Amino acid sequence: MKKKKPIYVETFIRNDLETVWKFSKWFSIKLPISEHLTVWEEEDYLKANHEMWILGKKFLTIDYSIYSVSTE
Repeated sequence: MKKKKPIYVETFIRNDLETVWKFSKWFSIKLPISEHLTVWEEEDYLKANHEMWILGKKFLTIDYSIYSVSTE
């Protein structure tokens, strides 16, 4: 079976910093976080890879396998 091209989903990035905000009762600050999410189709399920960086250093990688569950 021919492998399909991945669908790339990215967050909005401006000046190499994603616009992610931390809100509290007293203040809000813009966080220097960026992320990249790649989703692609396998034979009978979806796969995804989610990576996150803070201040340009990778701190998180999560791999997902997403299956359909019958409700019958």
